[in-house]
Amino acid sequence: MKTRSRIVRCLLGALVLLVPASGQIAKATPPTTPTTHAEWLDRLFAATISPKFLSTTGGEYHSCGLTSRQSVTCWGNDASRQATVPDGTFTQVSAGGHHSCALATDQTIDCWGDDTYGATTVPEGTFTQVSAGGHHTCALATDQTIDCWGYAYGGQTTAPAGTFTQVSAGGYFTCGLTTDQTISCWGQNPYGQATAPSGTYTQVDAGKFYSCALATDQTIDCWGDDTYGATTVPEGTFTHVSAGGHHTCALATDQTIDCWGYAYGGQTTAPAGTFTQVSAGGYFTCGLTTDQTISCWGQNPYGQATAPAIQNNISDPGIEQYVTDLETAPVCELKVPTALGTKARVSLNKALSGTVRWSIPATKANVEIQITRNLGSGVEYWVTGSTWSNTPTTKTATSGTTYAGTTEAPWKLVFAVPAGIGITYNISCKAVDILGNTSPTADKGRLISIA
Repeated sequence: MKTRSRIVRCLLGALVLLVPASGQIAKATPPTTPTTHAEWLDRLFAATISPKFLSTTGGEYHSCGLTSRQSVTCWGNDASRQATVPDGTFTQVSAGGHHSCALATDQTIDCWGDDTYGATTVPEGTFTQVSAGGHHTCALATDQTIDCWGYAYGGQTTAPAGTFTQVSAGGYFTCGLTTDQTISCWGQNPYGQATAPSGTYTQVDAGKFYSCALATDQTIDCWGDDTYGATTVPEGTFTHVSAGGHHTCALATDQTIDCWGYAYGGQTTAPAGTFTQVSAGGYFTCGLTTDQTISCWGQNPYGQATAPAIQNNISDPGIEQYVTDLETAPVCELKVPTALGTKARVSLNKALSGTVRWSIPATKANVEIQITRNLGSGVEYWVTGSTWSNTPTTKTATSGTTYAGTTEAPWKLVFAVPAGIGITYNISCKAVDILGNTSPTADKGRLISIA
């Protein structure tokens, strides 16, 4: 068992119970390098339009969102720098009491904000999910065990043995969904919030003084403090549930949001529209709409319910981006002849052709072509005619005249290489525009010599 706890410092005065993170379902695809023109083109163009949100999470007085660029943005109370996001690319984010945590694309965890009790002091290891609670954090390790750290009084960081598919850190307790779809909770339990019901479930969310879970029949069970009606579940079927401070929200099967519990401030009054996720914070709620924007409602003293627009200043992390100005970055499309021919010849003239494209109307771009072969002496670079060199050599194909106001221009390069039995010629291209911006060498093709 990998669970570890942190020795708790002496406490001065009474503690205020904080709200856990919720809404930790959506995850982005890990970044990959594009290998074809079509993939590079799609991703480059996507990087020049407004990015979208993939998930949202509400803490005590701050919120965070994961974008389609695999970046995290947070807003609201930043007194402990819980809304000051570190650099990096991420696949999940969780907002807690006065801290936040995110799962990086390399499966490590970054946390930021208040570390008074060690909630942001992340242990080593790789993980698949993270949940920031009141003053503690828990994560699902890659071996499906749970690791917790931070404020430990009450046992909320002492996870039981076993394997899990999800973890949710609450105020001073934690719940996990086991691999057999039952729920296990541990930690402080004055209201019965850590006494999980029997049954099988697909998701669990630990709130401030209570918990809720989505049953396999798509109904919701809640347990713990019901002073404000947060555990009094309405009828209906749902696909996601989020337990907040004293209110609960759930995503209905028709993609609308239903909220119940403490209503002062409007946190239970969900707007019209369709959503794919909901996250109940302290006294506010945020939902991810079907058009991948975030809508928040409820109390808003720190701006936690004012979701920002995503700034268009982060490129696709999976693309090795050499450009200095992403808006005019060119793309090289390569069309490769299928074979050199059916007879051995001294040399064969072939034409490479394709298109240079830009994300916005621009001017002409040249295409740099590199043709190589691998012989016993290693990689050789085609120079011209039948000449080869051990020095990296590129040939330039111009796109022709200036194509002002357009987003693409054709190009062509005629080359001659000697035929040879069993030789494979590798061809790659990249585009360079007149501003010096270049695209990665994404398009590659092969010519096979056939005698």
